[in-house]
Amino acid sequence: MQLGIIEGFYGESWGWQARHESLEFLSEQGFSFFLYAPKSDSHLRKRWRKPHGQTEKDALISFGNACREHGLKFGVGFSPYALHEDPHPHRRSEFQKRLNTLKSLNLDILAILFDDMKGDFPHLARVQSDILKQVADSDVADRLIMCPTYYSDHPILDRLFGPRPEDYLMDLGRMLDDRVDVFWTGPEICSKSYSNEHLQRVYEELGRRPLLWDNYPVNDGPRMSRYLHLGAPERGSDILPRVSGVAINPMNQPWLSRIPLNAMAQGMKGKNDMGEKQTRSQLTQRSIRKLFPAELAENLCRDWQSFQDSGLDGLSEQEKTKLLEVYGQLTHPAAKEVTRWLTGEYLVSKDILTDS
Repeated sequence: MQLGIIEGFYGESWGWQARHESLEFLSEQGFSFFLYAPKSDSHLRKRWRKPHGQTEKDALISFGNACREHGLKFGVGFSPYALHEDPHPHRRSEFQKRLNTLKSLNLDILAILFDDMKGDFPHLARVQSDILKQVADSDVADRLIMCPTYYSDHPILDRLFGPRPEDYLMDLGRMLDDRVDVFWTGPEICSKSYSNEHLQRVYEELGRRPLLWDNYPVNDGPRMSRYLHLGAPERGSDILPRVSGVAINPMNQPWLSRIPLNAMAQGMKGKNDMGEKQTRSQLTQRSIRKLFPAELAENLCRDWQSFQDSGLDGLSEQEKTKLLEVYGQLTHPAAKEVTRWLTGEYLVSKDILTDS
C-alpha cells in the first residue's frame, strides 16, 4: 500500500522539529513517503525562481536523510506559477536552472503542482505535459507526480481558475509519460468518499490509476480552520485496487493529526486486532487511547466530536474557558495544540489563496 503524507496546506506549517518528530510514528503506521509542500514556502510557489537559502537547503537535505532512515521516501511539491502561461524560451531556461537546484536536494520524489493557477487555455494539457517531459529529462528524482490544474470534478475550480478545457484529463493522460503519477482529490476538493464508479471513470480518462490527494483531515481554510478534524476518515481498503496510492494532507496541528492518520492506516487494513469491523467512533477513540497519555486521552475521547462537528463557533465562551483550563494543565504537545486552537491562533483569513 502506497500511503503517504503531503504537507500541502495553507496557514502555519509543521516546522522542522514537528516533521522530524513525526517520522517514527509514520514509519510505525506503514506510511511510505513524505512530500514537503507547505503553501507557506514561497520558494516552492510564487517565488519559485529563487532557490532556498543554504540554511533551508541544509534542513531539507537533513530531513530527506531522516525520512530514508525511517524507511520513507522524501519529496517536495513544486509549483512553477504561471510557467504554463508563458511559452517564451527564457521562462523554460529559468525553470531548468531551478530544476538543477532541486536536484541537489537528493529527492526521491518530485511533484509538479499546477493547482491554484489559471487554467482556461486551449492547449493546457499539452503545455503541462511538455513541462513534465522537461522535468523527466532533467533526472531530478526517481518518481514524478503532477497535480492537474483541475484536480477534482468540483465546479468551483472552473469558477476560480476559468472553465476547464474540453477533454482535459483525457488529453493529459494521453500525453503524459506513463510513469508519471497524477494527483486527484475526487468528486470534491475535500471528498468524503470515493465510489468505485468515480475512480473507474477517472482511470479510464487518465489511462492510469489516480494517486489520491486526500484532503482529510486538512483544516486550513477560513471555514475549516474553525474545526479540528479528529474523527476517523469515512473510507477504507476498498479504494486501494483503484488507486496508485493515497497522499494524506494533514491538519496544521501535527500531533492532533496523528489521530486520523492512525485511524486511516488502521481503516485501510479493514479490521481491528480481533478481526471485527469498527465504527468511526470506535476507530477514533481507539487511536486516541493508543497515541496519548491516559488523562489527555480521556479528555479527547470526550471532546473530539464537539471539536469536529461544532467547532469554535459552537462553543460558548464559558465552555471555551473550561476547556482551556482543562487542556492548559496538560503538558503534552497535543494538549498545547488544542489550547492554541481554542484561542484562535490557527485561524486563517479569506485572502489566503491570493497571499500565498
